[in-house]
Parts: sequence; structure tokens; C-alpha cells
Amino acid sequence: MAKDSRIRISLLLQLVFCGTLAYSFGFKSTVSFTPALQAINLKPDYPNNIISNSGGKFGVWDGRGSDLAGIKVSLAGNSLMQPAHFDCDILAHVVSGAAKWGMIHAEGQWVETAPLEEGDSFVIPKETTVWFYNDDVSDVSPEFAFVGFAETSNALKDGVVTVLPVIGSKSMYLGFDDRSMGDAWALEKGTVKRLTHQQDEALFLNLKEKIYLSNPEADKVQENHVFKTKASEPEIYVPGGGKQWSVVASMGADYAILNSFGLGGQLILQRPNSLYGPAYSSNSDTLIYVVKGKGHIWIVEPMKNQQILDIAFFEGQILSVPRDHGFLIVADTDDDLEHFQVANHPAPSKTFFAGKRSPYLAIPWEILRVSFDVDDTMLDKLLHSRTYEYTLLPPYKGSVDRDSIQAAAE
Repeated sequence: MAKDSRIRISLLLQLVFCGTLAYSFGFKSTVSFTPALQAINLKPDYPNNIISNSGGKFGVWDGRGSDLAGIKVSLAGNSLMQPAHFDCDILAHVVSGAAKWGMIHAEGQWVETAPLEEGDSFVIPKETTVWFYNDDVSDVSPEFAFVGFAETSNALKDGVVTVLPVIGSKSMYLGFDDRSMGDAWALEKGTVKRLTHQQDEALFLNLKEKIYLSNPEADKVQENHVFKTKASEPEIYVPGGGKQWSVVASMGADYAILNSFGLGGQLILQRPNSLYGPAYSSNSDTLIYVVKGKGHIWIVEPMKNQQILDIAFFEGQILSVPRDHGFLIVADTDDDLEHFQVANHPAPSKTFFAGKRSPYLAIPWEILRVSFDVDDTMLDKLLHSRTYEYTLLPPYKGSVDRDSIQAAAE
């Protein structure tokens, strides 16, 4: 037998063996192996904390397989995140607590920033340096935490947001020798050595005493980078369904910066057992952070029209929904579900299959009738069963309880 033939037969036997082994262990993939989806991680996931100490945590969601990436920053009470910059523009949302923060332009001016509170959204341009201080010193001090989202096609690492401190044990100035830094700062070597090596903590500091902040010496500029998202009137309110607040470029001059970011966000509050969807976005991928509560998500692959994800998710996890994929999010039966989502488009578009904003209501009756191949009575039910409801749909009273079905099956 020729050598090439023996090699081909050997490879074939290996493939058959691996396939049989996988089947025998019951391995099943919830993601179909189409070229567009092979690298995208659709499953809910918690962040990977790459920096963590008594002052705080910096976590990232990496390996999602999309240019959209997420981070989570957490600060303990009376703790500081040292001045740092990020390698991409960030749209962020405060998920707990409150903090003071500062922003510095590359040219050296500082921005007078409003304190951050739970429910606020804010932006961090990549050209700026920022710091955060959770000044709560009470015994039951709430953690300050925010999640941030970025489009990373021009970041240091595709699909990952990188934080780059400008002070402390992770600062870039440590790469220069003391003499060079001394010449730049016009300081003697001993002083330089102490400045560059005295602080051995990375990014976060848990302070012994509360500090009171003064205004910096540099020039001040007036800019608004904080949006009082949850404190404002919701864009959508559906009784029994929930509320929606948008953070998109079209909302006003302060939001126009999102055009250059290429990002748009929405804060969604779902009532128990309500439905968000079924829907799809035709112009953007979406990352969704679960702020509070839990629920279930289904994702459908286009063209094949098959479910590729059917899974529960929980508070603190992130979800991925690729462009042109159908999705449905159902809140838990007992509690509200709150999630903040960011799309890689400043004006994200979603088309919903149900409710008064469904495209079906904008299509001639005759076209719908022959397309569905149903009579007028059934078509009337489809179009008018949810006359006043849209986007966030209250639970259908005629629906069979999903949990009861699952329990009976088990």
C-alpha cells in the first residue's frame, strides 16, 4: 500500500475515533459550526478578573469572538482606581454604588465631572485619562461597580479592552530608566526612584483614611460625559412588560460623541415573566450585561432558522447576540430582570415579531393573508391581540407555564 494512502486511512480512523468518543460522552454543541459563528461565544459568562486586590477588581470578557468587548470595574469602600487610560472608547453603565471620578484630556486639561450613581451611563474617550474614588467609609459600604463596552477593532488586542495605568506598579514609566525619568521631571535620582517604585499596588488602592479632593492646578473644561439614564423618564413603558431607556447618538448634543465611538446602548427593565422579543438586529452585534435578576435566552440562527442557544442566565453575566440572529429574552417568574446592552452601532436597530410596532401592521392585509395562508379571522388575531403592547411584552395569560412543562418532563 502506498505511503500516502496509509496516511489518509490513518487520519480517517482518527476522525472516526474522535467522533465516536465525543458521541459516547454525550457532547452536544449549542452553537452550530457555520463560518460566521465558529469563533463567537454565545453562552452567558462571568468576567475574568485580571487585576484584583483589597481595593478593587478589573475584569474582562475576552474570547467572545466579536470586536465588541466588555469590562467590569469594582471598587470597595474608601478605595481608589489609580489614574489610567483605556485602549479604546468606552460606553459604560453604573450597576451599583456611587463614586467621584475625574477625566483628563491628552493635552492636560481636566474635565469637571458629575459624581456617578447607580443607573447612570457615561462615556470614556480613549484619548483621556480617568480615575475613580468610592469615598463611602460606612461599615456597610456598597461596592461601586460599572460595566464598560467597546468596539475593539483598533485596540491593542482584538476583542479585549486593556487598561493602562499612568501611576503605580503597572505604569509605563517603569520601562524607562531612572536617569531618563529624572531628566524629564528635572529631579534627582533618589526622588525619581521613590516616585516610581514606592507604590507597589496595581491599579486599585484601599485607603486607610478618607481623602477630600481639591481642584487640580491645570485648566478646566466643561463637558458632559454622564447621562442620568435610569433617573430620567423611560423611552418605553409598557405596564406589566417593563421600561426601556436609550443611550444613543440621536438623543442630543451630549450624546453625539457616540457617533465617533460607533456604539449605542439601552437599559432594559423587564417585569416578571415578561418577554423582550422575539426580535433581531439588522445592523449590529450586541453585548448584554445582566444587572439584576435572572432569565432565559433563546437565539436562532438566520437562514437555517434553528435554535443555537437555549439557556438560563444570571446576574453578573454577559450575553452575546450576533447581527441578524433572532433572540428572545424571558424574565424569571418571580423577580424583575434588568440588563444593559450595547451594540456596535450608534443607532442600533431592532425588528420585533410581535406587538404594535411589528412590521406586520405595516404590510397590506392581502399580502399577509396569502403569505401566512390563513383566513381573515386568524390574521385579525395575529395583528390585534397585542393592540397597545410592544417591545416589552407582558406574559400571555393563555401561555402554558414553561417550568411546569419541564417539571413534568423530568
